[in-house]
Amino acid sequence: MKYMADTIVKYVLGETNRHSGMLRFVLPSYPSDLLLKIGCELDEQFSRITDRRVDWEYKIAYRLGKEWENGTSADQANFERVCEEGWYNEDDNLTSLRNTVKGPDCDCLVILLAGYDHINDRASLRDFFHLNQETVWELCLKKSFSNWVTACLKDYVNPDGSEEDIKQIAEIFKDIYHNALTDMLGVSCYLERLDFSDVMTCSDARHLILSNLSPFKLPCMNGLVGRYRSRKSFSSYIKPAQNFYNYSRFFSPSDRKKTIDRIEKFEAKYGDEQRESDTLGSFDSQKQLLDALKDYIENRSEAARKQLLSADFVYIHDKILSFKSKKPENGDEEKRRSRGVKKIYGLPPEVFLRALWITLGDFKKESQSSLLVAENLSSITLQSTVFRHDFDDEDEGDLEDDNEKAKTFLR
Repeated sequence: MKYMADTIVKYVLGETNRHSGMLRFVLPSYPSDLLLKIGCELDEQFSRITDRRVDWEYKIAYRLGKEWENGTSADQANFERVCEEGWYNEDDNLTSLRNTVKGPDCDCLVILLAGYDHINDRASLRDFFHLNQETVWELCLKKSFSNWVTACLKDYVNPDGSEEDIKQIAEIFKDIYHNALTDMLGVSCYLERLDFSDVMTCSDARHLILSNLSPFKLPCMNGLVGRYRSRKSFSSYIKPAQNFYNYSRFFSPSDRKKTIDRIEKFEAKYGDEQRESDTLGSFDSQKQLLDALKDYIENRSEAARKQLLSADFVYIHDKILSFKSKKPENGDEEKRRSRGVKKIYGLPPEVFLRALWITLGDFKKESQSSLLVAENLSSITLQSTVFRHDFDDEDEGDLEDDNEKAKTFLR
């Protein structure tokens, strides 16, 4: 709850510093640890103000306190602390607090009520400013989690020069929040609990987050970062991931058959290829991953589904489930190979450069389905294999003239 509490406290303090007179705020029925933390931090911050007198009153709704009193051991401990601080509205009467008047010696009086959802007479709180999640999102955070991400990572990485990575991480949480996969408290708790001690850069932090999306009921999606990352956005994978892991994508027998056919065609072509552990998750090989996919789709295996959550869904979705057999543009493979050597005409530099360009293009087509092929490319060699023509010896003046012409051409 740290980042949520800090945001609310910062806003209340900012309003206090900018205004005099009376300020009235009301908070929703947030969890006990959050409301206790807000009370403790505000009490400490107000006590440090020396250039003006600021008084404040903090009360937590009666019915909310009763829930804590009968709740978990943590809620009971927090409730006891709230009572000790005098922040519990034990007489269930907020009238006196609403009618409190600022004293003549007070520069600013801050009244903060908590537990709006548990207050009976809500109509009487029309004069109070509501610090609910919508207000915090729009007014305090400016519709971005960037400040939270920066605060979370500042002890582990240098944010200077990493603005784009921080923005992309913030976009991940924004997409999760907008798709109702969590609320702002969930994002705050997630950032506070995730261990960033091993990250060296903001890019590492993004990879770590995309590998640990289970609190939001999403699979690993680390295929969105790294050397061979997808160009699609994180948000474009949310709905497909949900449809995959809640099995709604495979309710139809025809859909199951089509998907199994694609997996088998993919396996026939790439089943023996090795993949990195980031892609495979808890699987030891690509074959195990493909077998689990077929088991889940055919039998709705819960064990397979849980293990598949650890594998990179971006790879599963883009490469396996969307696999299509590519056919050569001009007939089958044998016809393509039978076309022989392609002849190129022109001046020698043009011929060599054109040949190199065509060769690299063919190599890209052949290797884009296998990442390992591209990694093993170490050199490119141009070699003359056939002697065609000879020329008469030229005198020294002609050679110098030809050299100058060659230099001019290359420029």
